Amino acid sequence: MLPLELWMNICDIACDDGGHTGRSLSLVSRVLYKASKPYKLRTVAVRGELQIVNFARLLESLPFDSCDVQNIYIASWTPDSPDFENDSGYRSSPSFRAMVALYQPGICDRIPGPEPEEIVEDREELLAHAISRILTSISSTVRRVYIFFDSYRDFTFLPVKISRLEELTLQGPFECSFKGYIPHLPVIPTLRRLKMTHATLYDNGTLLDSIAVYAPSLTHLYLRVYNIHDARMVTHLEQVVNPPSSNPPNQFPSTIQRFFLHPGQREPLGPCGTGYGIVMSAKRRVYEYCNRQPKMVLLKEQQLLNHQETNRLTQDQQEGETEWLDRVNGGLGCWDDSNRMNSLI
Repeated sequence: MLPLELWMNICDIACDDGGHTGRSLSLVSRVLYKASKPYKLRTVAVRGELQIVNFARLLESLPFDSCDVQNIYIASWTPDSPDFENDSGYRSSPSFRAMVALYQPGICDRIPGPEPEEIVEDREELLAHAISRILTSISSTVRRVYIFFDSYRDFTFLPVKISRLEELTLQGPFECSFKGYIPHLPVIPTLRRLKMTHATLYDNGTLLDSIAVYAPSLTHLYLRVYNIHDARMVTHLEQVVNPPSSNPPNQFPSTIQRFFLHPGQREPLGPCGTGYGIVMSAKRRVYEYCNRQPKMVLLKEQQLLNHQETNRLTQDQQEGETEWLDRVNGGLGCWDDSNRMNSLI
């Protein structure tokens, strides 16, 4: 029989997937149970409402020094999830009841935020609460967090201070116009890489100001922007690439080294010649600006394989989990610039 120390080294190398290997090894024998224990939760994928609730409860039941999660992927939706918008029985489903039972007022509350009686009626708020409970339990150990929200969230960032966070990906549409959230955002100076999808940049938006407060030492930013054709897009990009030296409030971090800009899905231009000209003119301005800026990486538009909503969710969810696993195993993930746009054609 190999010595325990050698088995621990083997488990250290093997436990780099979504958590399946670590859990399986612990069932093989007493020796492997002991050898795999420090690594069983190091890398974990949590998929769907019930798993989110159960994992939150598990973490809160463990001793503090046993919650050594360093990489986590959380998806609020899976292809097997109930249709919460059209299913009249969703509120009586096991997953919704489990989220209501988990909810505790005064824990992980957003400021300003909804009242408790509103939260227990709102799937998105209950999900945010459950995910915040998970992040709170692992806030001193986790380094890489990927979260896939399948529906609109009424906030930009979750209200959890994560002391060692280095990389964060947030997928899904979100609120970015309410300035009241900004003074209450946690500050995470260790965060270096941030990816956000469904982003919009406009004059009265709060996204850039929120990032400036939340991640003051950010070096890599990836935004999938859905208003790439906005007439003032280049002005907004300039705020990130070349922030003013006057140091105004909520100035974007001057530490940015690389800004990946994804223009979202390729949309049909339609038959109108004027509309085509406006879109191409806006594309050209952004393309030429990005080519002049060494920090900018303008990526190619996303090819949506099927326009049905469930297929879009599946494609987005698989993209996030694939990128997360690639990063866990030392790959570039979304930070690979080989898909950059080299021409407008």
